Amino acid sequence: MIVGTRNLKRIRWSNSWKTVLLLLFSLVCAFPVYYLFVTAFKSQPEYLVNRFSIPLRPILDNFLKALRGVDFPRWFLNSIVLTGGTVVFNTLIASMAAFAFAKMEFRNKKIIFNVILALMVVPPVVMVVPLFKLMIQMGLLNTYASVILIYTGLTLPFSIYMLTNFFKTIPNDIIYSARIDGCADRRILRQIIIPLAG
Repeated sequence: MIVGTRNLKRIRWSNSWKTVLLLLFSLVCAFPVYYLFVTAFKSQPEYLVNRFSIPLRPILDNFLKALRGVDFPRWFLNSIVLTGGTVVFNTLIASMAAFAFAKMEFRNKKIIFNVILALMVVPPVVMVVPLFKLMIQMGLLNTYASVILIYTGLTLPFSIYMLTNFFKTIPNDIIYSARIDGCADRRILRQIIIPLAG
């Protein structure tokens, strides 16, 4: 009983430290949101005097200036188109590649997968000039398609890595039984693997 009590106290002490660390981490993560919120309602003189405090006289002029001074609806549309297009293409390509790496056998599979993983450590800044020249040659400069292609290419290695590791956890028996029933790989991915991933 004494040993059990000691273990219980040790577990409670360990859990309390974990809780404190998680709370501190949450505060650190929430601070930028707080700073953004309080700054949005401050005038410039008040911001220079009290950067981190709650605004003494909240104002809405900053929001009006942001909406009037620039083409905000256009920027918002750009963000929606670029983010939506990147997510669609990234999910489509990464899910097919991850299914192949996780559930199919082909030559040099490990080598190709390791090459894709190695692309995750390439800093995007070293590709700026080659990508700029490539987009000029393709006639895609200053278009949505160019940015969506670049964003998709930059995010694909991590997406393939993440989805491959998840698809490996899905039992092969499910896939074998689907193939026995006459399902093609495309249908298995669409109707079995992706719903399980959701």
